[in-house]
Amino acid sequence: LAEKQISDEHYEITLIKEEDAVPVIAGGEGPTSVTLSFYTGSSTPTTLTEWLTKDISNFKLGDGTFASTTVDSADAVTYGWSGLYEGETTAFLHNEQLIAVSVTYMSPSDPIRTAYEIILGSLTLR
Repeated sequence: LAEKQISDEHYEITLIKEEDAVPVIAGGEGPTSVTLSFYTGSSTPTTLTEWLTKDISNFKLGDGTFASTTVDSADAVTYGWSGLYEGETTAFLHNEQLIAVSVTYMSPSDPIRTAYEIILGSLTLR
């Protein structure tokens, strides 16, 4: 588990399987992970559709489609994307912030995808 204040308006919690957490060469990509990103202030979009237009959403790296879903009681969008790894993000608005839960993986059958689904299913919004 790693926590990082990216900026005044962006905070992240990253979960990495311990045996995958090997040191990375400077400038390289880290291991596959589940990341919870919290955006507040001017970084918070007013709609989920607006979130999809932001580069940080990685939506442009996918096929341009998304599905509507919910996280606890909040409306959400979920979509896949591709970069160094395959990725999936579920994003929702809650208490004046955008929360994006993302997973990166090598294969759809990787155990980290199950962890991602468990995390999403266990979130309780307050």
